[in-house]
Amino acid sequence: MSSKKSNPNKTVRCKRFELSSIALVSKLLAAGFIVQAGTALATPFPLAQQPAGTGGREPAPNVIITVDDSGSMSEVVGGGNNKTKISELKNSLISQFGDSTANPPTKGKLEDDRIRLAWQAMHNNGNAPGAGSLTAGGTNTIRSFSGTHRVNFNTFINSLSANGGTPSHKMMQQVYNYMKLPQGTNSPWADVPGSTQTTPYMACRRTYHIFMTDGGWNGEDNQTVGNADGVASMLGDGITSYAPAGSDQLNVYKDIWGGTIGVESTLADFAFASWANDLQPDLPNNIQPLIRKSGSELVGNINLQEFWNPKNNPAAWQHIVTNTIGFGAGAVSWKTGNALIPPFFDTVNNNTYGGDYSRLVNGLVSWPDPSALGLDGRPVELWHMALNGRGKFYPAKSADALSAAFADILDNVINDTSKPLVSVSANTSRIRTNTLFYSAGYDGKEWSGYLKAYKVTNSGIATNPEWNAADLLDAVTPINRVVLSHNGTSGVPFRWNSLPTTAPATQQTLLNSTDNRGSDRVDYLRGIRTAEGTDVASLRTRTSILGDIVNSNILYLGAPSSSIKAPGYSAFITANAARTPMLYIGGNDGMLHGFVASTGQERIAYVPAGSYANLVNYTKQSYTHKYFVDGSAFSGDVRVVPSTTSVWKSYLAGFMAAGGKGYFVLDVTDPTAANFSESNASSLVVLDNTVPSDNDVGNIFSQPSKDPADDARAVQFAMMNNDRPALILGNGVNSTNERPVLLIQYLDGAKEIFKLVASATAGQSNGLNNPQVIDVNNDGKADLVYAGDLLGNMWKFDLSASTQADWKVSFNNNPLFTAADSGGSPQPIMAAPVWLPHPKGGIMLGFGTGRNLTSSDRTDTSQQTLYAVWDNSLVTVAANGGLTITDDATQRIVNGRTSLVSQSMGTTVQASYAGRSFFTFAANKVNYETTGINPNRRGWYMNFTEPGERGSSNSYWFGGDYVVIPSAKPAAGTDSNTETCSLTSKPEVGYLTVVNLISGAPPNIPVFDTDGGGFTGSEVISSKVSNQSDSIFFRKGANTGDLQDGKNNPGLFTRLLSNPGLTTGWRER
Repeated sequence: MSSKKSNPNKTVRCKRFELSSIALVSKLLAAGFIVQAGTALATPFPLAQQPAGTGGREPAPNVIITVDDSGSMSEVVGGGNNKTKISELKNSLISQFGDSTANPPTKGKLEDDRIRLAWQAMHNNGNAPGAGSLTAGGTNTIRSFSGTHRVNFNTFINSLSANGGTPSHKMMQQVYNYMKLPQGTNSPWADVPGSTQTTPYMACRRTYHIFMTDGGWNGEDNQTVGNADGVASMLGDGITSYAPAGSDQLNVYKDIWGGTIGVESTLADFAFASWANDLQPDLPNNIQPLIRKSGSELVGNINLQEFWNPKNNPAAWQHIVTNTIGFGAGAVSWKTGNALIPPFFDTVNNNTYGGDYSRLVNGLVSWPDPSALGLDGRPVELWHMALNGRGKFYPAKSADALSAAFADILDNVINDTSKPLVSVSANTSRIRTNTLFYSAGYDGKEWSGYLKAYKVTNSGIATNPEWNAADLLDAVTPINRVVLSHNGTSGVPFRWNSLPTTAPATQQTLLNSTDNRGSDRVDYLRGIRTAEGTDVASLRTRTSILGDIVNSNILYLGAPSSSIKAPGYSAFITANAARTPMLYIGGNDGMLHGFVASTGQERIAYVPAGSYANLVNYTKQSYTHKYFVDGSAFSGDVRVVPSTTSVWKSYLAGFMAAGGKGYFVLDVTDPTAANFSESNASSLVVLDNTVPSDNDVGNIFSQPSKDPADDARAVQFAMMNNDRPALILGNGVNSTNERPVLLIQYLDGAKEIFKLVASATAGQSNGLNNPQVIDVNNDGKADLVYAGDLLGNMWKFDLSASTQADWKVSFNNNPLFTAADSGGSPQPIMAAPVWLPHPKGGIMLGFGTGRNLTSSDRTDTSQQTLYAVWDNSLVTVAANGGLTITDDATQRIVNGRTSLVSQSMGTTVQASYAGRSFFTFAANKVNYETTGINPNRRGWYMNFTEPGERGSSNSYWFGGDYVVIPSAKPAAGTDSNTETCSLTSKPEVGYLTVVNLISGAPPNIPVFDTDGGGFTGSEVISSKVSNQSDSIFFRKGANTGDLQDGKNNPGLFTRLLSNPGLTTGWRER
């Protein structure tokens, strides 16, 4: 099969191939090995959503619920509700905890295993198993809330009936004693109570007590923990002293009642003892403090310290947080003869910290003696209990208020135990110019990001940054930020009134969610901080409005400098020679950010349409990390009007990667403040396809593919042979159709997509990845594309014809080569191949295999391989520039690696320096001739030597016939579904292999500085280096300064090869 394009006015540049009127060598091979569709899974990949080692979740908390089934619960609720309190209690519990006995079962607010639950009733009148006490191993004791345990709880609820008194003290004592049980099979602190455990208990597990009653207690039952809140003691950390006498910090907790001889402890004493005492002294104090009000808070005239502020829970020891609910009129207000005793609670706003709270803190009113108050006054203890137990009091006068109380408590429990278990930070992207070194990354504590710039001098990189873009962004007035988005039709300002409310892009609806706070969320994302807080009703607190930066690489875009030879381009370079250099990077705050490279000031940000579906979660207290704009942007210069006027633009292609499907394109030609403005939104946003209607568009993990002779170009931006500019992409992973497709996104006219489907079989869990675009005859237009897929197929696409209808998948819709290990298992190809012309004609491709998409990929150790394969298809370039490409199925490499020569990288360390190890190998000859020893070879392969090592990043040209193949053992650590108190994390280990792409041989001169002394003759010859830094410095001679890699390590120095013309006909740089 062949395709042709011709233009008698074209100038032939034979320097690249020396192919004028000369046919390349064509080698016919028999048909053979192809991966069958049946071996693939038709299940989308569960893409990782957190950096490795930051994904562990806090252990499910212990929740103990105490309910009142005393005789007064048989009374009607009142206020127009004639149902009994006990029946409404049942309804409220079922509405929030679910009903496993219903058909169909319901779960309320709690998914299976989200908490571990125990329960008790004051009298257990319904005789539910064990519910009258908390006895180790009982049916009602701590177990994961799922399966049989859910059913048992529903049986308990349904059995509730009202009779008897209100022995509240007994209930508090039972909870206290139960949580103090020593370690053992039925310990409430065991990972799986009821099972034998040999590993240490998770000492960071939280415990909550929900105490619900309808009024004052009676019958103290000789329970006591002393006057816990009224006498001096040492708190559970063994360091902090609680000394109420004379301390103005402790007024809100202390009283003088209870615990003396003949007088039982108050309920508030039990709540305080349950919080203040270390209930498990044999376990380390690993519970993370919850600080809702940081620093001191002025309450009246008292400057209340953070530790003693009842809004906070600073306890790291094993303790109980007590929340109390008063149900019915008798439990939400209290009567005494003295208006000041007991204190007044704010029943209008139901605010635990309202009413006489300030007077309590200031010692202007004190807690009364509950024994002397009588039944009408005793409910005041519910408020005191909650403050002493660092919880909240919920006065519930109605059934709806009771349900709302349970709901809010469970919301807080979920929120408290959804915080990320991370305090790690990581540099994730680094680049260097002549004057500044840039480093981007994240702090996992609150998922904030940073982009820092350091001065570069002859002596190295400065220790302290010149600026941090996060700090500068936090100082900007949010209303002045230029933040753009797309409304489904065109670019718009990212402001509430600019977002659509109707289909297909119901962005306001998505942001409103269920609480109608969409406008607040837009303000929040723009940088307004007033809605932030730590309570459930507030939006999540951030340390910076710049979100974490994890997988997005920094794109530095200065003046145009490509070697494109096309009408008008030289004038475009001249016109933009003084263009302000910019840094573009994606953040997991839902935006791509553009910063001025010299100052760090943000000049533009963009919210892709695909971000909206998850922006609500980003603002929630219970936010679990998710990727948003996590892909790496790249740029290219595009002739958008291919006519005599030749209008050129610099376009940026952006990707959400694991954060979402599709891509977007921005016009970044003119980054001046005058042009980067909201009024220009419709022209700056060229297109947004991040909510794709096309079932072949998936999550695209794109990287810029470079022309070996022009590394300033990302070749995916290309002029097509039909004279239309386009962005060329693989369709990525997890498309609806799950098949490999080449996307040609036009950038002019209707901006439609043209697709070349490599394999029409859908449902293969497959997709096409990073493409390499080749202009064979140097006319500035895309002729060939090579790209690999997840099933190991390397596809070739012929775009050389002048009409779109003649573009095709080469080799009669079959792959050039399929990568598989020695056992025949497919090896996925994510990286674009690096290419060079083969000395016998045709094209040599180099690429690594392996993927890193899911959490399980990080620890996968299946064998991956570096391949170099020769496409020997017939190519003819006529004198007038006309191009003929001939290939058919007989030219494919059908026998897999048996058609290649095996090479083996040595594992013996040749040299070590600055934490790096250097390796080399002895190559086997690759015979491309038709005669001789082992003839007719189509390339070579080399297995990566380290378990888990893979080559999923694009390779690049090094010099002559030599290329650089990056590989890595991915970072790994605690999985996001794993309960843990401490995260485990292994950093990524990167490798670089320099190899002759044609012969498969290592360099014959030193290319790495293996001893730090420069290239003075003492270094050893090596081909591979283990390199934990991506900072590489090129130097011909000895070092003139100790340049660093941004981690205070010496940079990796490589030799600039002085003779790049090692391949006949190669175009010099």
